[in-house]
Amino acid sequence: MDVHAPGRQRAEASRLTGLIPSPFAWILTLGAGLLGLYLIATHTGHVLEALPYLLLACPMMHLVMHRGQGWHGGHRH
Repeated sequence: MDVHAPGRQRAEASRLTGLIPSPFAWILTLGAGLLGLYLIATHTGHVLEALPYLLLACPMMHLVMHRGQGWHGGHRH
């Protein structure tokens, strides 16, 4: 009999639910994934046309949102 098994199971369960903490969040995540698959399957051309803009938006948002917070090694931008 493993004495540490209940603690190990709790640690694994908290690790699995750490990113998506509630059942409602799981439903939203699953819905967003299904919507993404639907859009790719039915509107591939439109998704591919928007992809460069989405790929540019992520780095730009990163630069704007981190400005002035002292992140990235402790130095200010």
